Amino acid sequence: MGMHKFQFESWPPSEEEKPADATPKRSLDEHLQAQQKEQKQQDPEDDEDLESTVGDFSKAPDEDDLKPFDDVSTVTAATVKTANTSGASSVEENLSEPVDDPRTRERMHECVINTMEAYIMVFTHPQKTNLACEMALNCTTQLIQRGYFSGRAGGVDDLTGSGPSHRETPAEDKPDPSLLHRLMVACQKCGESSKDTVQSNCITCFKTIMESPKCSAHEASMLLAIRSIFHIFLVTKSEECQKAAKKCLMQICTNIVRRMEESPLKQNSLFYTDAYYLMRSLVKLSAKELQGIDDKAVTAANFLTRQIFTTNTVDPLALSNKVLSLELICQIMECAGDLFCSGEKFVHMVQAQLCVALLKNCMSNHTQVAFISQKTFLFLVYKFKTHLKDEIQIFMTNIFLRVLHSDNSSFAQKALVLESLRSLCNDPVLLTQIFLNYDCDFDSMNLYKDIVFHLTKLSGKSTAQPTSTLSKKDAEEHFELSLAAVEVLVSILHTFLKALGMPASNHKEINDTAGSKIRGILGLKDVGRFKSQQVEQLVLTELDELDESFVNISRSNSTTSLENASSQLADQIVHAFDRKRNAEQSFEVGSIRFTLSLKSGLKYFIDNGFVTLDAKEIALFFLENKDKLDKTQMGEVLGKEPDACFVKTPDVEAEKGGSGFFLRILQHYTEALDFKDLMFDDAIRLFLSGFRLPGEAQKIDRIMEKFAERFTHQNPGVFPNADTAFILAFSVIMLNTDLHNPSIKPERRMTLEGFQKNNRGIGENGSDLPADFLAGIFERIKKSPFSLKEDDAARAAAEVMETSFFTDSTLFGASAEERKREKFEKEREEMMTATAQLIRRRRGKANASEKNLSDSVAPADVVKPMMDVTWGPLIGIMSQVLESSSDERSIRVCLNGFVYAIRVVSHSDMSLARDTFVNSLAKFTFLGSIKEMKFKNIEAIRTLMNIAVIDGEYLGESWGPVLQCISQLARMRMAASGLDSDESFLQQQESKAPKRSTKTFGDGFFANQQQAKAVQTKERTEMNERAILESFSEQLIDGVFSSTVKLSARSLGHFIQQLVTVSRTELEGDSKRSITGVKSSSANDGSTHGEDGPSIFSLQRLVDVADFNMDSRPRVIWTQVWEIMADFFAEIGCHTNLMVSVFAIDSLKQLSSKFLEKPELSETRFQRTFLKPFLLIIENPRTPDTNRELILQCIDQMVSTKAHNLQSGWKILFDILMVASRDSSEKIMVQAINILQRLLDQHLDQLCRLPSSKTSDEEDTKEDEEDGELSASYIRNRNSTAEDFVLMCRASLSFVQQDNTESRFPIGVSMRALCHSAIYADLIAEGRILPPISGSQTEDRSKHGYTYADLSEKESLEMVLWRPILEGLAAAAKSTAPSQAGGVGCLIQRGSILALRAILLRHGYLFSNRQLSAVLQETIVPSFSEAAKNDVSPVVSITSESPAMSSLDFLGKPLPLPPAMDDDGLLKFEQVARSMDWYVVML
Repeated sequence: MGMHKFQFESWPPSEEEKPADATPKRSLDEHLQAQQKEQKQQDPEDDEDLESTVGDFSKAPDEDDLKPFDDVSTVTAATVKTANTSGASSVEENLSEPVDDPRTRERMHECVINTMEAYIMVFTHPQKTNLACEMALNCTTQLIQRGYFSGRAGGVDDLTGSGPSHRETPAEDKPDPSLLHRLMVACQKCGESSKDTVQSNCITCFKTIMESPKCSAHEASMLLAIRSIFHIFLVTKSEECQKAAKKCLMQICTNIVRRMEESPLKQNSLFYTDAYYLMRSLVKLSAKELQGIDDKAVTAANFLTRQIFTTNTVDPLALSNKVLSLELICQIMECAGDLFCSGEKFVHMVQAQLCVALLKNCMSNHTQVAFISQKTFLFLVYKFKTHLKDEIQIFMTNIFLRVLHSDNSSFAQKALVLESLRSLCNDPVLLTQIFLNYDCDFDSMNLYKDIVFHLTKLSGKSTAQPTSTLSKKDAEEHFELSLAAVEVLVSILHTFLKALGMPASNHKEINDTAGSKIRGILGLKDVGRFKSQQVEQLVLTELDELDESFVNISRSNSTTSLENASSQLADQIVHAFDRKRNAEQSFEVGSIRFTLSLKSGLKYFIDNGFVTLDAKEIALFFLENKDKLDKTQMGEVLGKEPDACFVKTPDVEAEKGGSGFFLRILQHYTEALDFKDLMFDDAIRLFLSGFRLPGEAQKIDRIMEKFAERFTHQNPGVFPNADTAFILAFSVIMLNTDLHNPSIKPERRMTLEGFQKNNRGIGENGSDLPADFLAGIFERIKKSPFSLKEDDAARAAAEVMETSFFTDSTLFGASAEERKREKFEKEREEMMTATAQLIRRRRGKANASEKNLSDSVAPADVVKPMMDVTWGPLIGIMSQVLESSSDERSIRVCLNGFVYAIRVVSHSDMSLARDTFVNSLAKFTFLGSIKEMKFKNIEAIRTLMNIAVIDGEYLGESWGPVLQCISQLARMRMAASGLDSDESFLQQQESKAPKRSTKTFGDGFFANQQQAKAVQTKERTEMNERAILESFSEQLIDGVFSSTVKLSARSLGHFIQQLVTVSRTELEGDSKRSITGVKSSSANDGSTHGEDGPSIFSLQRLVDVADFNMDSRPRVIWTQVWEIMADFFAEIGCHTNLMVSVFAIDSLKQLSSKFLEKPELSETRFQRTFLKPFLLIIENPRTPDTNRELILQCIDQMVSTKAHNLQSGWKILFDILMVASRDSSEKIMVQAINILQRLLDQHLDQLCRLPSSKTSDEEDTKEDEEDGELSASYIRNRNSTAEDFVLMCRASLSFVQQDNTESRFPIGVSMRALCHSAIYADLIAEGRILPPISGSQTEDRSKHGYTYADLSEKESLEMVLWRPILEGLAAAAKSTAPSQAGGVGCLIQRGSILALRAILLRHGYLFSNRQLSAVLQETIVPSFSEAAKNDVSPVVSITSESPAMSSLDFLGKPLPLPPAMDDDGLLKFEQVARSMDWYVVML
């Protein structure tokens, strides 16, 4: 079919352009619809067969079979060469049905087929033009997009020559490839054009084919499309075309992986095979070394030559090839799902090929290559963590951490590693699983701990003094790296907060300043951050799934709650971590002991279970821990005498510590090494790498003898016997010493001839060993001496010190930078070699993919043990940076770190860490010191204040430094504002004696110095005060105390306790003491403790806090908090400074008045607790009379204004009055009795209140009301009222003077108190005061309910009210207070007897016979008897009160006995009396 038959015009033609006999446009559509309908009728269950008949690729074709785009030289190939696969299982050949989309099998219209054939001819014509190709590509794209074209190319669905079924068919017998495949090959030819429009259309065409549901391109055809676009990306000169090609490749790779994940056929789908082929090809392509970047290390001598005589030796196409392949791998890893991450083929490929490729590229000298490789590695860590546990550990330790540790690695390499760690540390799931899988695993290293350690070490370099040899650029780079390391450490804390679900202000502009600057320097801004939004969403999803799993656990098991499940997991974590940490700490102790004494250390290891007393186990223990134990001591153990023993007990086997024990250890140690197929000197090198040879020749003989035996046994063909090996080994040791001993001059060192001469005749039958054999040993020893790692490190450090003075000079054109590069190239080669060996060694081992503890642990449960590892190094480096740095970025990052750390440790209940962080931050405020305040100090204060407001709930006992800083802040603000300080206002004026002049010779000079220093200190202090005043407002300070209403009761208790401590310090006169507790003011060097005078700032704030929280908290909680404050107020109320004590008492009065505004619940005793400080103050003998009077005034005001709300507080008031009654001051005594008198006159009803009814105020049942049962509240109120009444009676009668003291009471006070007793008796008689319902007792007089014994319950309860009155009067009757005449017969005795007589006469009828008997026997008779016994004064006069006889008649003769009860006179008198009105009234 010739080209002349076709016209290149758009399809389909317009109506005007169509010929008369042209087929209408709808004919093609009808043709397609008819075909689809026919196909459905013939094969209605085709969709079901699609899944059932899919083939299974047990082994993919070899790379050479499909010619993947793994070489730049082959990207221009026009066709795909198919060949036979070898050594692998192939596609199942017996598939009867295709497995691709049924739409790919739709028959095309003949016109479409002919058109496509024509376009193929256009694409492949040797004289094609760009315009023709462009139009043909455009038309092809339109036909595919509109669904007119369908077909298959590659894969088991393709039964043509392009399918896998004809791979083994000879070329001459192979059928033609499918139309789609031939079209793709033709498009590839067209893509070789240099015209950008043709290239762009070619990209669009391939993209349309790969995305069309009617075009099925798999395996080789799929790789063909990708390779073609890849080629365009490499050779195009158009930037837009290059971007389009890259975008297209990304989209195609993403679609392939997503289709594989979404396919219901899983591993049997064609997309699974496509993804595997694609991934394998990209990995192979990315693994190719680039000349000039990935080549071996060069020496310093030829490095300059290469720079001078060569330009950029890197092939730009090869570099772009590698970069794009890595980006595509990264894109595939980013969108990979469960099927990709768990597929056996993919897992094996990642372990065996991708890890090795990433190893090479992560250490590349090209920044973008290393960047993308490390980014890809992070995706591996996230998605293949269960399969790559060992590989991850190898990468992190041998690559990432060694780059950070090396002094020779470049700025770009360190920066990329830091960016990788930043991304890793920003992921809560990854970070916690690293800790779980490594730090909590006995068989793994402490990977998380090592990450923190290396970050901390790098961070500390910013605080080191920069050397003069560093250029400005190098110094800036060093600083940015150190700051970036600090930012990564802070990001760990931010991640902890995210894991705990706590608020964490995401200050990206602060925590990523150095990181963003470094990315700008390296040109990585456009590349973006490592962690994509998709992965971050996956992290959040995984966290949500963990939370949901815990919820499901709690729902499914009713007996196990979420808290219990989480607690159990946390306990397991802490237990595993603690076990490993304790074992490591014990091992360190044992290592130190072993270094000091081998027997002591060995015994420690045995006693602590590290090893048993067995020679073989100890030998293996030494071999396993050879890098941790002292190698000198290990050499001593292996070289011990043959009969040396460890256990001196006789008859003990050599294997168990007996004689020959150490020789057996040497034997087992040697047998554990493998010398097979090693060079003789390499075997010695391996043997001596684990210990240091002892200095004694006999010990060396024994050690090398065992080595010779082992080497000869494993290499029988090298030496005729072990003696030859022994002699040569000893000679080699001597050669090594002779060649590399610095004390031996070079001209006197051993030569090759001398070495050969020394070893003549040691062969079989006196023959010589081969000269070449000895020469090889000599040369290798000369080039590389036997040395230990420790010696190599020490030697390298010494060389650095020696050459540090010549770093600016050049030696043969090699500068310091070149030597540094050369050293790192050597390190890089060692790292890559060691890592590759470990990875290859790992291939044969199965990964532990089963789910362990880390799969079911929420990150929040791991934060505490992880923080336990982190906080020590973290606070050290942040404090170091704050101490030495003046850079604002560093300061802000560190202060953010303090905020995050305090929040984490406080939430995790790590009190020691919390206190340490808060104290350290408070120290950097410089408050209270004489140092000049700078920006960092102001910001530290601001940070501390924010912590107090936001995180105060978790500060606990750490409130102390915070409140101390606030106290200093307020003092400095007041001083700067010009107001009088508390010290000057409260400082008492004391008389000062004139000081005697002690001035001597030389004092003038020192005085001038001190005066100048004082002036300087004063100026600095004033400058600091002004800075504080300008930076902080009073509202900021008030906000700390007003925010206490949001604290819990426990946190509020801690706050008040620390505020009390700070206030106590202020009141002692130490308000100028610095945060560290050191006196800061040097202006008064001779001042004593407390000379500055007290300050009441914190005391005022304590009152404010009490005022804020009193009404906002339940009384139960507030009472617990008040107990802390009450003791302090009681203490301060007795302060020696009158102004302070008055302020404390006045504050108590104000708080009490507010507290008493609310009535007290009947079942509580809160008022007693709140008013108790008044009692404690007035009871203190150090309290001055002024304060006692003030307390009584406060009590008087409470009674006058708050008596209606007083309930349990009456007890404290009466106790205070009782204390005042014993006061030596007449004024206080009178003031107290007046208070009591006003209480009786004005507020008696409020004290003696009775319940309105005997039933409960609450709703009681009708049965209870009918039975007259008393409610609990009624009983409680009645008992309480009776108790208060008894206390009032005792308080009144306490004013009656009973003892003969020096301070005599005013007689009027005692008389008034005696009069009160009559009022109390009347109240009882009138029924205004009812006896208690329960609670009577006869044991303790001081407790409530004290009554007489041997009475009925009712009688006992009645006498609870009477007994304090009767006993008070009876006690006054036996008063020993002298009268004015000097005798006992004073008015107090007489008045008390009269009062007692009056009560019995007026109310005696209320008592029963048993009650009267008890009163006489226990109260009246004993008191009168004692009064009579104490009365030794002469009788002045005797007066009779009876009108029937004189005052002396009753003394002459005894009175007659009273008449009998049935006397006629008495009976008659009774009749008369009953008829009188007064008798009736009395009854």
